Order: sequence, then C-alpha cells, then structure tokens
Amino acid sequence: MTSTLPAAIEWPMMIILLTVALLRALFLHSRLDQRLTTMLVFWGFCALLRDPHIQDQLAEHLVDPSVIRQTTHMFAMLASAAIIGACALWAAPAERSTTGLAAAWHRPETQPIVYTVVLTMGLALFPLSAPARAAGQTLEQHGGWQLIAYMVVYAAPTIVAISAVAVLLIEAARQTKSALAAVGFALAVVACAISLLDSTTRIINACFLYGGHRNAFTIWRSESNDVLFLPEVTLIALVLTGPLVNRLAERMGLDKSSRQVRRLTPMWNDLSGAVPTVILQQRPDRADELAQRMSIEIWDTLIRLRDYLPPRLIPRRTPDLSHIRERDRVGVTAALAVQEAIEGYRTGTPPESSSATPSDLNHLDLEELARGWVLAPHTLRTETEEQTTTEGHGRPGLSTPHG
Repeated sequence: MTSTLPAAIEWPMMIILLTVALLRALFLHSRLDQRLTTMLVFWGFCALLRDPHIQDQLAEHLVDPSVIRQTTHMFAMLASAAIIGACALWAAPAERSTTGLAAAWHRPETQPIVYTVVLTMGLALFPLSAPARAAGQTLEQHGGWQLIAYMVVYAAPTIVAISAVAVLLIEAARQTKSALAAVGFALAVVACAISLLDSTTRIINACFLYGGHRNAFTIWRSESNDVLFLPEVTLIALVLTGPLVNRLAERMGLDKSSRQVRRLTPMWNDLSGAVPTVILQQRPDRADELAQRMSIEIWDTLIRLRDYLPPRLIPRRTPDLSHIRERDRVGVTAALAVQEAIEGYRTGTPPESSSATPSDLNHLDLEELARGWVLAPHTLRTETEEQTTTEGHGRPGLSTPHG
C-alpha cells in the first residue's frame, strides 16, 4: 500500500505526527496519555511505510518487498489496540473501577494482553497473503477465501476501537452542557462513522471479489490507497497537542494555575507566617494542586482570624484610597482589614466585641483579595508617611510587595 499524496504535503504531515508523538512521550506520562502517544507512534510507522521513497529504500534489503503492505497493516492494527486501551481507561476511571470487569482494564497486565492478541492477528496477515505474494499479485487480484479472511482480521481491531470511541463520544455529548463541546463531539462521531465505513467496505469489497463480482465499487475500493489516512491522523495529532501545550505552559509557569500561584503567594506568605499551624509541610509538585492547596490554607487562616476581623471586612482605620483604582478598592480594603487582624493576632490583643461574620467571609473573593494584598502595603506606606509628617509617628506595613 503506497500513499498517493504529493511529497510536499505528505512529509510535513508525517513530521507533525512524529513530532507530536515525541513531545507527548517526553512530557505526558499518565496511562491514558501513554496509550494515546503509542497510538500516534504506530500511525507514524504506518505513514512512513506508505511513503514510496521509504518503500524503495526498504525494498533493496528485503527478499520479498510486498511484505511492506502487511507490516503497514499490522502497525495500523496495533494503533487500534492502543485506542482500545485508551477507551478502557476513559470509560472506567481508576477511582471508579475497584471491582468487577472495569477493574481488569486497570491492571498492568491487561493492555499487554490486548497488544499480544492484536499482534498475533497482525502476524496472521503474512500467511494469509502468502499465496498472492507467491503469485506476484495483490490480494485483490488473487482473490480466494484468504482475501476475505485477511480483510476481516485486518479490519476487526479498528472496528472494535472506533465503535468504542463512538459510543463514548455519544455518551459524552449527551452529558455535556456546552453547545461548543457538543458540536465537537458530533464532528468526532462523524469522523468515527467515516472510519467505520472505510473498514467495513474493505470486507464488503473482499466478498464481492471472492464471488467474482467486479464493478465500480470494487474498482474504487481496491485501488484506493487511503488518501485520507495521513490527513486524518495528523488532525488527530494536532488535537492531542492540547494537553501537551498545557503541560509545557505549566513547565514555563504560563498556565492558569501557575499564574494563580503567583497571585496568591504574597498573601499566602504573610498569612502562613501569622498562623503557621494551618500549613502542611509537604508541597504538591503540580501547579494546579499547589494553587488549590494554597487557597484552602488561606481560607483556613482567615477562619482562624475571624474574631480579629472587623465587621464587613472594613478596617477600623480606613486610609485614603483615592489613588487606588475603583475596581481595586474593595480588595485593598479587605486586605487592610485582614492585615489588621494579623497584627492583633500576633500581638495577642483581645478581639473586639464585634467581628466579621461567616457571611462576611462567604462574600469575600480570594482573587480580589490577592490583588488588593499587593496594593495594600503601598497604601499603608503612604498612610504611614502622611502620619509621620503630621504626627511624628507611624505604623509600618506587615509585608512588602512580592514579585
């Protein structure tokens, strides 16, 4: 089987496919990601073996160059085995598969068994195609029962894999509340339908040829070199760059969670210094987990300080905020109130008779407070400078701006 795509189109697609597979192998290590990467690798081998230039190079070292076609088909079947494994993990997440049949898919030995079965089927393609190769013919030209058996064995893993994907996509489309996601799932189902049509027509074509019926359908199907294969798998590879881009952004500190960590860090430093008992020593490595941990610890600290927080989180001594943008004033005001509470907590000052209520904390926006926290030290310094000038004394801020 030889690709009929022009080299100027074929090679850029193969480079994209193999590059995405390599980068995913380097940076994405979950079991689901590994199986999807394995799928791309097998597809990459298929694409390379379909290239006429590579086929010419291999033919010089092979006794029977026609086995390249069977090897290509075997790699395609192994890619389907990887899809089956990915679907199993998608359909039965580890946290929901402690018992029963679903649990079997999460055992380390299950996927190797799937690969072994599919590899055995792939190796069966060689003896099934031996009579045609001995006669110097293609399978379609030679015919016989071997043609039907060959196409059934070849298409079976793909039919199983794509059917599983389609079922999961339909289920996901029913559950999603996003119209855009529903459209995406629908397009993916259409792609699955095209792939299933491609696989099933192979078997239908083999049955026609076995019966000696040659018509426009058999001519088209037998001469088809799967021009859509490489564009389709390249598109899938591009879709699978989404998790890769997120991981690289996380490595470079450009993702949403990393930005949130940077926003929370100044406030978290001051609060954790004031109430270190709420801080867990073991820190997560992932930015999303760290951002969640910091948010929880900040809320725990605020709850500890509630008796020292003024009602409605308005500081007892409110400075002039005219130089602060109006949209930041609520956050700065709340930050000043929290900083006053920290000072009272540190010095052991008895709490005021009236303090913030749980409702006051419930209405507090953590992101807004974090933005105000960075501006609050500047506000305190301004207020301190004015007091120093007019009264000869002042109170320094609790922290300095971070980062």
